[in-house]
Amino acid sequence: QGHPKALSSDSLEGYINASIFVEAIKRIRGKVTKEKIIQSIEQMQNVHFKDLILNFDLNTRSFSKDIWIDPGEGPWIHYEVDSKPTPTKKTTQSLSVPKNPPF
Repeated sequence: QGHPKALSSDSLEGYINASIFVEAIKRIRGKVTKEKIIQSIEQMQNVHFKDLILNFDLNTRSFSKDIWIDPGEGPWIHYEVDSKPTPTKKTTQSLSVPKNPPF
């Protein structure tokens, strides 16, 4: 009770995002500020999260340049920056951090 019967990709992405956020805060020494959270996330490289290795990319402002789409039938479609889609069965999620977040 108290939790949805069917989890979604949104709930998975929310879990991953929250986990990354908590890790960023744990890495901060001293007072936690918006600037320190952004700096902590920007410095995240080779972060092991479950079966993923996350690296923050300052150019794309995200942890992944991969997009995985479930077409509902058949294999997942993998889009990579500057590449054509290729079918695969692997999944991943990403977290984007704006340069000037609205908080």
